[in-house]
Amino acid sequence: MKDTSKNLISMKTAAEMIDRHDEFRKSSKDSDLKLVQSVQFPISAIESYLKYVKSLTRLKGVEVSGVRVVNAIYPSDHSDEEKRNAHTVLFIPTYKNGKGQDEAFDPLYIRDGKPENLNELLQNALADPEENSGSTQKRHLQMRSYSMEFEESSFMNFGGLGRPPIKD
Repeated sequence: MKDTSKNLISMKTAAEMIDRHDEFRKSSKDSDLKLVQSVQFPISAIESYLKYVKSLTRLKGVEVSGVRVVNAIYPSDHSDEEKRNAHTVLFIPTYKNGKGQDEAFDPLYIRDGKPENLNELLQNALADPEENSGSTQKRHLQMRSYSMEFEESSFMNFGGLGRPPIKD
């Protein structure tokens, strides 16, 4: 089932965007970055997204406990010039892990009722297959068996950018 909000992005794109935001936080002197002050999601997109991730997880025996909003930055070579270097947010579902904590995961990557480690998925999405060796390469190939080259994720990208409701 595809999400009808049409804001889904690939695992690799999500990993690149999150990585770019982390780099920005570490050295926030990059004047090319376009930071947003607010993000607007149509209620229909949120409802559609929640229905989508709940339907994916119900079939795989995992219950969505919430949605984590993660900061990210578009790549400087993004195909849409308006979005290049722009700050954005991603919706990433969470579930209760074995310790009862909310943990981010991707419902497309669940094996035997247990979500794959999201940090590993994101790292593997960024990994250069030429540089991988040994067990790292084997793990990367196992991850690729889900979806060739991490073409899919269940993460929802931003709705629309806008100014916050500040009174002058």
